[in-house]
Amino acid sequence: MEKEKAAMEEPQRKIWRKIWRRIRTKREKEKTAMEEPERKNRRRIRRKMEGPEWNIPREKASLDDDELWAGFKWEETDKILSGEIQPRTLITTYMSPCSSTYPERGPFIAREMASVFPNSKYVIRGPNVMLDAIIALARKNGCTSLILARTDPTGEDTISIVNFLNNATATFRVIDLIPREDIPNRSDPITGLYPRIQMRGFESPASVGTAKMIQALFPYVPPVRGRRSIAWFEKQNNYIFFRHSGYFQKETFEGQPPPSVRSLIKECGPRFALQFTGLQIFDDHNVDFHSICMPDITWTRRCKPLPLR
Repeated sequence: MEKEKAAMEEPQRKIWRKIWRRIRTKREKEKTAMEEPERKNRRRIRRKMEGPEWNIPREKASLDDDELWAGFKWEETDKILSGEIQPRTLITTYMSPCSSTYPERGPFIAREMASVFPNSKYVIRGPNVMLDAIIALARKNGCTSLILARTDPTGEDTISIVNFLNNATATFRVIDLIPREDIPNRSDPITGLYPRIQMRGFESPASVGTAKMIQALFPYVPPVRGRRSIAWFEKQNNYIFFRHSGYFQKETFEGQPPPSVRSLIKECGPRFALQFTGLQIFDDHNVDFHSICMPDITWTRRCKPLPLR
């Protein structure tokens, strides 16, 4: 009888074991979830006590915040702007899980950025290539900047510009990108001549730092008139509009008088807008990025796009 009774109760014991196992697992998850904020606070306090001040993120809501670029040194970057240093840029993609969702989008953004910035080289990043290998390759080739392109799981395109001369890293959201192939009546820039860069709307102390980050990607061009193309960057609120245009000779046909205006403005492409989304400092020793600010930017009304010059 006892054996038969034990055999009848054994399935009930198994059921109750499963129930208690599930309850125990649920309680452990709830306890871990409650302790996670405390763990993050302890980690933040430990960084505050041990690390430098830039380990503590500060919220900045606009490019016009006067303290945005405080603490960064621009002496070496100014040498690019004066022509003492020739800039070189390595462009590649982030190694992120969203690459499986948009496998071609990140490389596409990186190739378009390579057509914008002179002396830049796009390098295909393999699935197992870590950031330290990319940094080592950039250092080996004497690069002054690094651009990382990616597309997040929601489909938003972003680029991060790393300035190796002062370790500043600015992240921008890429908006309304029109590739060079889709520009109507497009012309290729003149081979062998760097474009002349024009910055407009960067008057505040904070936006001057942003302008220097962008200008450090272009070689210095003397202010002499010539048949160079022009790279336009115009800031309106939190948006930076980019256009690339140039003066090209009009075609002359046999038997017809020469045109009164011999040059024609044509767009070279690509065309896009940037929106500032964060500032970081690159930790060269640990090959890591530390946030200076992750602003809570509300997507304000889009400004009028930059017209063709």
